[in-house]
Amino acid sequence: MEQEHSVRFGPPPRHRVVGRPIDRWRREVGDFDTWLIEHLDDLGRCLDLARLEFAGRQVAVGQQYDSVDGEDVCVGWSQIDIDAQDEHGRRVIIEAQLGDSDHRHLGQLLHYAHTAKADVAVWVAASRTVEHAFLREHLEILTDLNDRYRGERLFCAVEARLESPWTLVSDPDATPVPCLHRIDLTGGPGGFRFTDDR
Repeated sequence: MEQEHSVRFGPPPRHRVVGRPIDRWRREVGDFDTWLIEHLDDLGRCLDLARLEFAGRQVAVGQQYDSVDGEDVCVGWSQIDIDAQDEHGRRVIIEAQLGDSDHRHLGQLLHYAHTAKADVAVWVAASRTVEHAFLREHLEILTDLNDRYRGERLFCAVEARLESPWTLVSDPDATPVPCLHRIDLTGGPGGFRFTDDR
């Protein structure tokens, strides 16, 4: 009697070349934010929004006026990096950050979302290295905000990375291209993951 042998192999190894975002975008304003504006369709797909339309750049919100010599003078405001609208007419504000997430950009995102009465607040960060851009504590804050504002406002975290497509054979000459990855904030502490195929 012959015995059958079945051999199981796991999935084939996959390789990817990862680049440093700072090699692609030197400045946050003028380089990184411009790329985001040019790729709003990609960002919309990343966020599961069928259409994301540009509405403005460096849009002033929260203007405050004071009377100086009988004349109203603007004494302060904030500027949303990118203002957009989705296919349902919801206001989508985008905070672009070239570098690892920090408290300043988190505060700006929260301020802009509140002041502009945004329906969706998106924080797009690109680390200056090949590491992930978001600190765990910032993702936990966004998760908590989504729980508190459920049905009123959605907070999203998106990481911009430079990556080559996955291949079965290692190719050190592959050219990394910008890719957007939404971070799944529903996993809770210890459960954050990217919505791509990593």
